[in-house]
Amino acid sequence: AAAAMWRHRPFAETPVCVDRYDKMADVFSSLQRPKKLTLTATDGRTYALLCKPGDDLRKDARVVEVQALINTLMRRDREAQRRALLLRLYAALPLTDRCGILEWVPNTTTWRHLLRELYAEVGVALDNRAVTAYFTQVPADNVLAKRECFARLLRHYPPVFDRWFVRTFAEPSRWLASRLRYARSLAVLSMVGFIMGLGDRHTENLLFDSTTGDALNVDLNCIFQRAETFEVPERVPFRLTQNLRDAMGVSREEGVYRRCCEISLGMLRNNRATLMSVLETLTHDPLVEWQRRSSQHH
Repeated sequence: AAAAMWRHRPFAETPVCVDRYDKMADVFSSLQRPKKLTLTATDGRTYALLCKPGDDLRKDARVVEVQALINTLMRRDREAQRRALLLRLYAALPLTDRCGILEWVPNTTTWRHLLRELYAEVGVALDNRAVTAYFTQVPADNVLAKRECFARLLRHYPPVFDRWFVRTFAEPSRWLASRLRYARSLAVLSMVGFIMGLGDRHTENLLFDSTTGDALNVDLNCIFQRAETFEVPERVPFRLTQNLRDAMGVSREEGVYRRCCEISLGMLRNNRATLMSVLETLTHDPLVEWQRRSSQHH
């Protein structure tokens, strides 16, 4: 045993390096037009990276570090460990204050892409501009008119996300396991996001794993209630729309999701001293600006 201990090398003597890049790159149509690069390393494996310009990834890197700490605390909690309540993480490497590289999480798809396909299957066109124009016609101070407008939109866009689980996980036991992991992972995301004041949770920032059903948050730099300073302030603590609720099954949010929310929030409250010491350090970081003036947001 002693000889084996001395022979152990925790760090490889020959680190994995880049062997070659793929000649083709995918350019996404979002505002910053990030690029997906594929490379082959000296270990023979293929890796995918997302090069993101025009964004300060130092914020994402710090938030991922906090989430890694939360995962450690989750593993120490008996109820959370029994349900495998964890956050899906990814690596963030800031190069400058305006660009960086993100780990590409395999087998994941944005929620917007999934919803477009699902609504197209039922003959409903998902047009964000039309929805925005429809809402702007309603006076901002007329709450009753806004509620009626929202109710009409819900009738026009019925819940369809449950179809994705049936289509992706055709075998009954896999369907049940994936829906269970979906509800649990979404509960953890909701409670952690609520505690950290995470906003800007539009459908491009929520990903789903096509092999497990897990939910994953990306673009984590809008924390500490920064979304409340937007031109249209975000008032909700986390995202729980009719599509997300309907995909949880008959009990919806009152079943597995609610119980996992209670366990996650209880674990966070029991470790609030540890979490507050880390979060307070982030707020006083001189290199990272967490708040932005509302006039600067477009």
